[in-house]
Amino acid sequence: EHFGTFSSSFFTLLVACAGLEDNAEFFADRDIAIFVIVSAAFTWSLALPVVIAITNNIFEAHHDRCAASLLSKLATSNALAPVPQPSPSPLEPLLACLNDVANSRELSERLLSLFHVLDQEELGTLTFMSLWHGLHKLQLDSQLNLNIEELQLIFGNHTNSQGHVGAVEFDLVLREQLHDFAQRAMYCACCVSSSTSSSVPSSNGAS
Repeated sequence: EHFGTFSSSFFTLLVACAGLEDNAEFFADRDIAIFVIVSAAFTWSLALPVVIAITNNIFEAHHDRCAASLLSKLATSNALAPVPQPSPSPLEPLLACLNDVANSRELSERLLSLFHVLDQEELGTLTFMSLWHGLHKLQLDSQLNLNIEELQLIFGNHTNSQGHVGAVEFDLVLREQLHDFAQRAMYCACCVSSSTSSSVPSSNGAS
C-alpha cells in the first residue's frame, strides 16, 4: 500500500532511509508526513546560516592566530638580527661641506660652481685623473682619502660617450652621494639616541 503512487513510494523511501520503519504507521497520514518534512526543511534552512557562520568564525580565528604567531616570529627575528651599519663614502669630507644647502636650486648652483673649479682647462668635461687631482686640491675640513679606482666605482656608468664626467653626470652622482650621506647621518643619530635612552635609568628604578 506504501508503493502505489510516486508520492507514497518517495515517502516510504524517506522513512526507510531515516530508520523510522517502526513509526511508519504514524507517518502514514500524508498531512503529517508533509508537515514533518516541511518542518525539517524549514528548521534546516534556519540552522544552515548559523552553522556556516560558526564555521567561518572558527576558520577566521584560526587564521588570525596563525598570522599573529607568524608576525610575532618575524618581529622577534628582526629584533635579534643586527642592523648593518652603512659604510662611509670616500667623499665624506666633501659631502659634509655640501650638506648645508637650503634647497635643490642652491645645491645645483653649488655643484655647478664646484664643477667649474675642478674644470680648470674649461673643457666642459673631466677625466677621472683630472677629477681626482682637482678633488684633492680642495680646501676641506679633512683630506679626501680616495684613489682613482674608488672614484670610478662611485661614478660607475655616469659618464659621457668618451668616458668623461660632464656637469650633468657630476650633479647626478653628487646628489646620490648626498642622499646616502643624509641616511648615514640619520642612522648615527638614531644609534646615539637609542644608546642614550637605554643608559638613562627609569624613574621607577631611581625611586
